[in-house]
Amino acid sequence: MTGLFTKGLIRTISYYAVGFASVYLSYVIFGHQYIHGPGLHHLIGFLVLLGGVIWIVYSLIRLLYNGYDKINLGSLIVNLIVISGAVIYFSIEINKETGAETITNKEDIITIYKDSSTNSATVVNGLGDTLILKVGDSTIIDKTNLGEKN
Repeated sequence: MTGLFTKGLIRTISYYAVGFASVYLSYVIFGHQYIHGPGLHHLIGFLVLLGGVIWIVYSLIRLLYNGYDKINLGSLIVNLIVISGAVIYFSIEINKETGAETITNKEDIITIYKDSSTNSATVVNGLGDTLILKVGDSTIIDKTNLGEKN
């Protein structure tokens, strides 16, 4: 009887092995040329997982109507493990946070104003403080090198 259970396990594992190997080969051969949409390897992987879901439904119906079957039970266990693992993985990936939010300090924002009529340039931070004011070749205000000796 354990031989039948093992036969169901091996049959289902070989289905997923061939399916995921074909996903890998299609990615290696064709790549992912159109980055804004799914590639051929995505379609093959989806079809393999869809086949697993259909196999689960078939196995459950067969288990309910035909009773206890070792081959059916072995394939049902492998299918449930693979499909539930895929569902858990994709739910974690979808709900994964993108990381810490970037907090911008207003003092770090720099704006440069240039006036060609007066030949002047002003560098202002996000708080509105003038850091550098140049008129022509002369520097009127320079708060960037306070405390430094020239």
